Amino acid sequence: MNMTYKKSDLAHSELPLVFVMLALAFRPFCLSYLPDSNFEFINAAFLISFFIVSLLSILWVCLRGRLDYSLASIVAIGLVLILSTYAMSSASAVLRNVRDAVCFIGLACFLSIYCKSKFQVLARASFYLFLFYTICELASIVLTDGQGLIPDQPVNARTFFFGGKNSIFMYGLLAVVSAIIWAQDKTKPVWKLLPTIISIAYCFMAQAVDSASSTIFFALTAIVTLFWATKRKPVRYGLCVFFLVVFFFLFFSVVVSQQTGIFGSLLEFVGRSSTFSGRTGLWNQAVEYVASSPIFGSGAEMQYHLSRSTVDHAHSFFLDGAAKYGLLYIGLIFADIIYVVLRGKRKRTSVLTATLTALLFLLLIHSQFDVLHFTIYIYIRAMLLHTQDIEMSADSHIHLRQPSMLQFSPTAYPSRNLMNNAQR
Repeated sequence: MNMTYKKSDLAHSELPLVFVMLALAFRPFCLSYLPDSNFEFINAAFLISFFIVSLLSILWVCLRGRLDYSLASIVAIGLVLILSTYAMSSASAVLRNVRDAVCFIGLACFLSIYCKSKFQVLARASFYLFLFYTICELASIVLTDGQGLIPDQPVNARTFFFGGKNSIFMYGLLAVVSAIIWAQDKTKPVWKLLPTIISIAYCFMAQAVDSASSTIFFALTAIVTLFWATKRKPVRYGLCVFFLVVFFFLFFSVVVSQQTGIFGSLLEFVGRSSTFSGRTGLWNQAVEYVASSPIFGSGAEMQYHLSRSTVDHAHSFFLDGAAKYGLLYIGLIFADIIYVVLRGKRKRTSVLTATLTALLFLLLIHSQFDVLHFTIYIYIRAMLLHTQDIEMSADSHIHLRQPSMLQFSPTAYPSRNLMNNAQR
């Protein structure tokens, strides 16, 4: 797929604005862990600024009347999050989740605005920011010799630029996706290999911080990006639907993991804990919480009990969300995932759309076993929806202009590279 943009966008003064907005939305998560009061002030400034910009983005969309179904889906998820928290949690938790809901609705609105009007500005700002973040994460690992930014922390609690060791895959995937979007129209082969190079670099970084899950998922990401760099012909859309089936199968596996021991033998085979580092016990507790309060959940402040301590997350985004905010909340997220995948359904789709779909599902599958920052899902989702819009626009144009597919000639519209590529 070839993306076409206005050249004037490149020189547009909005590039710094978009860069700052993305930096606010995807702040370095180490700011939430570093104990110094100066870092706490910086983190609070990031959160407040992001909240204000999110409100302005929502207001802009409302005034311009640009609320479509893809945005309405995110709005519904945010409203149910607030409703569930209000029903089962304290006032402070309600305010915190109101802030979070406004922020991810505002981010979805902001991305929608720029995807429709100045996408190249968004693509460049994303690439520059996340490449800079990659360098910072590498520096936080190398300069501390893998010991983390806070001295004398336990191995499993070490803090790096992206926060905990398991956050590296989420933030690293942003760099990979932005590199794909940025390099899509480049002609030199080296640019096409850049996402794969970034994936391999992150694979080594994940190994250095002893994150087995991130190492595996970055290896899979490298394979997916290599597929994008080398394949040119469209692929069957059934591949995207296959990812959806695998995702729901894994969710079911996580739900019944404690009862069936489905992960035990596999993990012992690769030399890891048969309880998935204690995760299966947390998942079982989450299922019990869901059973006790299925609609609105058990509240945002609920805790999970380990042998010697308590934690506030089940190490499964979807089970934790269902336990805290109810099946209605997590059901809307599932509905949004299905909508995003099936929205662009056709017999064949571009390699770019198939690649972004695969990367989105790698993120979602990883979040079956760990935390997910919902803003990261929203960003990759927006990139995928944009590529689908381009394909559907090209298909619609060809359908309207051509009375019969038998009369179609690829040279009929020589100036429309995107449509020619979509047809091929």
